[in-house]
Amino acid sequence: MFSHGGGGDNKYGFTFSGGRSGGRGGGKVVLELGCNEGDVANLSIPSASLPTFVGYDRWSSWSRIPNGPAHYLSTLMKAGVPRDNIKAYTVDMSSLDARVTLPFADDTFDLIICNLGISEIVGIAATKPKYRNKLFTEMTRVLRSGEGMMIVVETDATIFKSKEDCAGKQGDSDTANPAKKKKSWFEGTMGPYRRILVDGLKWPESNVKLHKAVTLSYLVALKPVGANTSLPV
Repeated sequence: MFSHGGGGDNKYGFTFSGGRSGGRGGGKVVLELGCNEGDVANLSIPSASLPTFVGYDRWSSWSRIPNGPAHYLSTLMKAGVPRDNIKAYTVDMSSLDARVTLPFADDTFDLIICNLGISEIVGIAATKPKYRNKLFTEMTRVLRSGEGMMIVVETDATIFKSKEDCAGKQGDSDTANPAKKKKSWFEGTMGPYRRILVDGLKWPESNVKLHKAVTLSYLVALKPVGANTSLPV
């Protein structure tokens, strides 16, 4: 499984160990959401624990960083990941709903890394909590129950300024849906995502941690057994 202790095998502080039975690296599967050319190439991963990496992005042509499935494959292979351990998928851009729906089965991934990826995939609609929250809950759905870990990173400058974010609508503060509750402007970049997991999906607070590193804020969450992944309407 993956464990987090702040001083693990890589810059995020998690450790690769064990894994599912069968296959290279114990059969573990890592999803890199909004991966560009491949952030996982910057991780120090023991070769004996090498999992399968899945890159999922819209591969923006305007990015200053050359990106695309071919670039993702090339970057990871240069980092020592075998070709058979790399897969790349393109976001369905046909509609906003399609963009925030992940084309993977429940409980597929042992680890999800999303480094500035939510705003990258949602695009201009990232100012709308409806779409950010839908993509985030999709991440919880495809994460493996019991030992799956997700790491979500945003810069402290990532502020989504919208009516829903700043104040909500009148009467929303009493709803069971945390995406509709009134929000504090000072709760930080990761506050809304933590609230979805703890208040909305009822994950144990001990499974959801917020961290800061220089100008970055990141959330580390372990998906409990039998975890809820559907927000109340």
